[in-house]
Amino acid sequence: MESVGLATRAILAGQAELVIAGGVESMSRAPLVMPKAETAFSRKAEIYDTTMGWRFINRLMKAQYGVDSMPETAENLAE
Repeated sequence: MESVGLATRAILAGQAELVIAGGVESMSRAPLVMPKAETAFSRKAEIYDTTMGWRFINRLMKAQYGVDSMPETAENLAE
């Protein structure tokens, strides 16, 4: 969103007539995630790598939008 905001500002300020703006996938939590504890005060600490794809899939999100990873999305677009 930052790039879109900067593009808008440049156009409104007269610094540009046309701007191509884009973004990237947020990686604030990735690539490692930890599941919720199965019991209270659990000492079992598992860490999973989510570099490609989802680890904990929300069924409603999958039904409404799908859960393709960025590489899978690129392949779908290429096809």
